[in-house]
Amino acid sequence: MGPEHDRSVYLEVARSLPALVAGIDDFTVPALGSWTAADLTGHLLRALRTPVTYLNAPAPEPGQTVLAEPSSYFAAAMNWRSANPETVDHAIEDRGREELRGVDPSQFGQIYADAVRHLDEQLASADLTVLIATPFGSMRLGDYLPSRTLEATIHGMDLARATETAWTPPVAAVKATLRLMSDLAHATGRGEDVIMVLSGRDGRGVLPLLR
Repeated sequence: MGPEHDRSVYLEVARSLPALVAGIDDFTVPALGSWTAADLTGHLLRALRTPVTYLNAPAPEPGQTVLAEPSSYFAAAMNWRSANPETVDHAIEDRGREELRGVDPSQFGQIYADAVRHLDEQLASADLTVLIATPFGSMRLGDYLPSRTLEATIHGMDLARATETAWTPPVAAVKATLRLMSDLAHATGRGEDVIMVLSGRDGRGVLPLLR
């Protein structure tokens, strides 16, 4: 495991998304919260675009906080949201809608294919130690990519289920997402809660161990 592995896992799940999007028949169905499938498709597209956007943006200002772990990125995002959840949620919802606003849904699959091709061109040989600026602090590119794997995996599943479209995330992406969620639970003081849920101690667990 390491940055090269994380890049490979991210690119694998990214490459699986154009087929998912191209297989959707109806983008008007409800998807996640107030989003339609079209809105969620726009939000999911950001998981393919932001690494390239940040990689080609100006370098972070000297002295900016460096987030050393992928879980630190999400912990910072959760802290940001907790300060004003309604405003943050509305901003995220609007950004998802804007990503593909005015685009004919018949073009969504091609837009995803183009985004993946751009990813391959930009990331295949990119220096994973380079610092990029994110909304919550600077990060090494290699530390940022697992956060995009998580977004692509979870929201890909959201979109597939909402539209009843056949799609299964790559096994490596599922494993990486589970690891990152575990790290985040620990980083935010919820590790014991997650253990109790997964082990069935609250009656809802999927892994009822050690009865």
